[in-house]
Amino acid sequence: MRKRIFSGIFIAAVIFNLAAVAADAGIASDEAAPGAEKWFRLGFSFSGGWNRIEGGDFNRSIRDENRWVADANSADGDFDYTMYWKQMKIMPDWKGEVFARFGRHLGLGLGLEYLRKINTGTRGLEVGYSETETYEGLIATYSMDAALNDRYPQALTIVPITLNIYGYLPLGRRGEAYVTAGPGLYLGHLRLAAETEMSIESNFDLFTADGNEQIQFVHQKIEATQNHIQKATGRAVGFQIGAGFSYALTGNLSLFGEALYRRANIKNWKGSGAIDTVLRATQSATGHEPIVRESAEHEDWEGDLWSYEYSDYDSGAWYSAYGVLEEKPASEAYRNIRKAEINVNGPTVRFGVRVSFGLGRKTTH
Repeated sequence: MRKRIFSGIFIAAVIFNLAAVAADAGIASDEAAPGAEKWFRLGFSFSGGWNRIEGGDFNRSIRDENRWVADANSADGDFDYTMYWKQMKIMPDWKGEVFARFGRHLGLGLGLEYLRKINTGTRGLEVGYSETETYEGLIATYSMDAALNDRYPQALTIVPITLNIYGYLPLGRRGEAYVTAGPGLYLGHLRLAAETEMSIESNFDLFTADGNEQIQFVHQKIEATQNHIQKATGRAVGFQIGAGFSYALTGNLSLFGEALYRRANIKNWKGSGAIDTVLRATQSATGHEPIVRESAEHEDWEGDLWSYEYSDYDSGAWYSAYGVLEEKPASEAYRNIRKAEINVNGPTVRFGVRVSFGLGRKTTH
């Protein structure tokens, strides 16, 4: 972490020093040189870009889900899971900011950002089994087919409210470099969902020895769907530091690009969860009317977002998970139990447009 912070400071310092060298070399015009006009300006900017994040427990859980599938597929058995679920490393970043400019070198900005991305994973399993046996001059066949399909749509939203101090260094008639740093209030919203579809179908048939006449049959089918939704909100104080370059198209309109490093880790998430389960079972057999059974269940709760590791019964390995629970997990099957943490630590690159207006009378010295 310290290396990344120092890297951001180093980048800002390099840009600032290069700008100073350029100014000393005579690049600055009369407008940017000492003794030029000074004034107070107000304005606003809009920019967009990308934020690379570490993710904390958000991405840690995805990594361990992939590891669990790999371990299950490599173990002895007939299971062969398919899995497509990538970590969320990049989030789109949109920002609006109002700012005040005090002379040529100092500014203050109040910004509102919006980071949101939907990250969906899928997991599937299909199992088929059949056999035929001869018993007392009869032929008995048995088959079973099972399918499990899971879908995991996730959505992470972060709204930073930032206060930034700017230090500017004019470069020529239209360009200027700047460094910026400041605190931010980071508001988070998390939505987790698990959509499961499962079906198991089995058939037992008894035929005569020549296989031409069916004597007895039993057919069963079980279908189930489950929707599991969790929502949580949290907030934390973080900070951002960076540097950029702007180019004035007119006296009021500028284009700019900037690179920053931010650090914000949200730890105290609170929310709710709900599970809806629908089950349908059908059965038909020789000499019996078909039977259909259906049931529906609903469960909901409120609690904190907890992170923990659970032990897999078959492999004995430990895997991380997190979710909204009414109480802190207390089972011996869990370890490393703590409040879940989701962060947006990482670098940001943005490009945008800035509009400013001069106020008051310009003065020269």
